[in-house]
Amino acid sequence: MERVAVVPHSSHGRLIAELYPATSHGLHRKSAAATRPTDTASKVRCLLLPWMTLKTPALRIAQVAPLFESVPPQGYGGTERVVSYLTEALVEAGHEVTLFASGDSVTRARLVPVVEQSLRLDRRRPDWLVWHTLMLERLFATAAQFDVIHFHVDFLHFPLARRCATPSVTTLHGRLDLPDLAPLYREFTDLALVSISDSQRKPLAGANWRATVHHGLPEHLHRLQPEPGDYFAFLGRISPEKRVDRAIEIAIACGVPLRIAAKIDDVLGFISFALIADGLRLC
Repeated sequence: MERVAVVPHSSHGRLIAELYPATSHGLHRKSAAATRPTDTASKVRCLLLPWMTLKTPALRIAQVAPLFESVPPQGYGGTERVVSYLTEALVEAGHEVTLFASGDSVTRARLVPVVEQSLRLDRRRPDWLVWHTLMLERLFATAAQFDVIHFHVDFLHFPLARRCATPSVTTLHGRLDLPDLAPLYREFTDLALVSISDSQRKPLAGANWRATVHHGLPEHLHRLQPEPGDYFAFLGRISPEKRVDRAIEIAIACGVPLRIAAKIDDVLGFISFALIADGLRLC
């Protein structure tokens, strides 16, 4: 089973500094092989990386977030929350950070608002692709202003990033086992990718993976409760890939109440889950 660690949330900043070190001539790309640990010392160094002092010069970093939720989200929102933690940590570390996100985002970085509010609940903005296209146009029109661009918008930017002189890295936050993705990532092997777990990258083992960086959390965000409770909990979103159906099956098999706290985009899907959850507590 893969280990999951809660680490200081500036680890992505260390990763960017490792991938694109500062030189007297600006930034240059390291080869993918150069970033993979090959011996015990290197592997230990990678594990310690989040706690090491960042000693590279301040970078001009663009963070490109999805527009579905604000940064940070007002409620549930996985990717946008991680982008917020990362952005604020990089600002605190002294970097010059520009955040491309929805206008209702809150950040200490320079905010470039592409649309006045996040898209998911805004019925006036039904076509998310329009607004993400406009955001990418605004970003690439100013790309020369940045030392590095960090994308969190899946693969929408790939054709433009390939033709852009500014180095970039893309963190992939979602599932990668969809069959149509294989030819896409075979084409764009020149673009640097970051996975959020080692298991996530297995369906696309040949992609240009530079590192795995688990989603970090602020160190004091949660308090450890060593005593077990009397129920199971599911926190997430009602969608097939989150597998709330498995949580329901496990709770039924164990005879333990299940509490579900979830963002509901698919109302009919939620109703179907609720119907098979007879006898369980939903909240």
